[in-house]
Amino acid sequence: MIYHILKRVASLAVCCSIMAACNNDTTDIVENPTGQRVRITADAAFDDTRVNVGAYNGETFPLTWDENDAIAVINAATSHVEGSDIVQFPLTLGAGTNKARFEGEIETGDADYFAVYPYSALLQYTQSQSQFCIAIPNEQVPTTESTVDPAAVIMVSDGAKIVGNRLDLKFNHVTAYAKLKLKNLKDGVISNVVFSTQSSDLAGTYLYNAGNHGSSVCSSSYRSIKVDAANIKSCDDGSHEIMFALLPCALTDFKVEVNYDSAEAMVRNCTCEYPIEFKAGVVSGFTVNMAKPDVEEIFELSENTTEVSDDGGEVEVTVTSNYSYFISTLLPSWITQTASEKIDDLRTTYRFRVDANPGTEPRETAIVFCNENNVCIALLVKQAALQEDEVLDWTQREFFHRSLMMRFTATWCGYCPQMGHGVDIATGLAPDKIEAVAIHGPSSQLASPQSSVLESQFKIGGYPGGVVDYRAEIKNYSNYAYTATTIINAMKETEANYTAVTGIALTSSLNERTLNVEGTVYVKKADTYNITVMLLESGIVKAQTDYSVPSYNNATYVHNNLLRMTVSNIQGDSFKVGSDNSEYKFNYTATVPAAYNLDNMRVLVFIQRPFGTQNRIQSKEYGNYYVDNAVSARIGETHVLQLVESSKGGNESIVPGEDIEM
Repeated sequence: MIYHILKRVASLAVCCSIMAACNNDTTDIVENPTGQRVRITADAAFDDTRVNVGAYNGETFPLTWDENDAIAVINAATSHVEGSDIVQFPLTLGAGTNKARFEGEIETGDADYFAVYPYSALLQYTQSQSQFCIAIPNEQVPTTESTVDPAAVIMVSDGAKIVGNRLDLKFNHVTAYAKLKLKNLKDGVISNVVFSTQSSDLAGTYLYNAGNHGSSVCSSSYRSIKVDAANIKSCDDGSHEIMFALLPCALTDFKVEVNYDSAEAMVRNCTCEYPIEFKAGVVSGFTVNMAKPDVEEIFELSENTTEVSDDGGEVEVTVTSNYSYFISTLLPSWITQTASEKIDDLRTTYRFRVDANPGTEPRETAIVFCNENNVCIALLVKQAALQEDEVLDWTQREFFHRSLMMRFTATWCGYCPQMGHGVDIATGLAPDKIEAVAIHGPSSQLASPQSSVLESQFKIGGYPGGVVDYRAEIKNYSNYAYTATTIINAMKETEANYTAVTGIALTSSLNERTLNVEGTVYVKKADTYNITVMLLESGIVKAQTDYSVPSYNNATYVHNNLLRMTVSNIQGDSFKVGSDNSEYKFNYTATVPAAYNLDNMRVLVFIQRPFGTQNRIQSKEYGNYYVDNAVSARIGETHVLQLVESSKGGNESIVPGEDIEM
């Protein structure tokens, strides 16, 4: 397996072609009789199947399948002893990519099937159903620079059923990953590095529960890991770097022992005031200075506690230290580092912006600094709550904007999952910036009420079809990455050309099946607007024709953001605002059918504004209104008015930075 360092992608693939729209065709599921031993194709078909290992500093290490890889496939209906019904599926397609195909023979049935990678990690015994004994090696041999031992990169798939002769697998990491940087080593040939602790198990044989991704000791455990140093990496700054896998844990103490071929050893015991977290699928990078300090350590903050008003503001702190240090934890979304200024050889001043607190509860966090000698100090930031009687001056600030992606689809449409996947990627790349709704046409088994009204308005001639903000057409592209890029570009085009003049506060309540939705629209410009209130449901398992799977039918397809009912008029209810900087109160009541799962439902509210004298940017003639802003919230939850200063944003990501040092 090869690790490639992947910097944050600024843009997605541009090459694409338009796929033909779906016609009224159906494909039946081909089922195998249970109890027969048949040859099965197991596809690791999801984009994140070979799950990217993410580092705290923003880098990711995408794992690719190797031509010698194999997985263990298990029928979870019964317990297994001595390898009964535990079958090795070797890789047959997909080496060098993050998707793969494995083939093997297994007895079919109605139960869930699980898979473990690598095959060698699964012991020939399982406890019951979705629980397996998995071996995490305590002696590891990295194969190339900047990699961990392939036998230690352990993943378990979610449960899946065999459909036809196909098994679709989606894997989750069992192990966490450590990138240990060693400074000030002695000269010589290093034979191995031993990482140990007294506070937690690190490796051994564990009982893994695929249902909740938890683990416990199965038969043996180790609190140390020996890593062969044949491929230890030499860094430009004279330090050395080695990677290994371990069980997810949080450590406050550990020991690093560097052993040389000459029988010499360097040992460093480390104690941390704040735990180092090792999370499944995450690379935690930290540095250990193996040479003991020969001068008195200086490490202090100009203050240890600071208080900020509910309106937010700037926090400033000066660090004095004669050793290198770093900010050891990710800052919460409401605090952003804005500047750092070196005063002299010992002192550096840091500045942080604290967003306004939109809630009625106070909040606090710690900005933690740790130096290379494993000493940590913290600045405690306390922020007051928004007072209920305080008037939020929204007229002088910019509304936080969300776009609306409306997708038209049907359960019989084999091309539709392709666009759905593109929408998922777009919302993942731009979290909190795009509200998505799936509208099923009249011929679908999940038909949305009055969908034909919107299909007519947006000139939908075939499925799938889409529109962003009632103005930008989204076509059916064969490359779902390009679909995602097109959606995000449409969102950015809206923000660049149409500054949001409305903001929305939303709350809802439920009395048995009677839903009440109320809120306020804050309006900066006098005009006539439309408000639309929809009820969406996610997590609906319903068979979906899908041309990307061999049988053309996905019996366990999960439908999300499905339009279940429109509480307002489906084209929006008109309201007029006679003066700038006004508020419009809305209130709707509806009865939710018993067939809908209230726990998986969201209320979607969006405001349509007329183009008026503004430059009209439309793919087609969709009408005189575009979507100015949109919000959603789970039933029973409150969505407060979000301003740019008080929101966490949405189209930003963690930027690359320095490794965590300990």
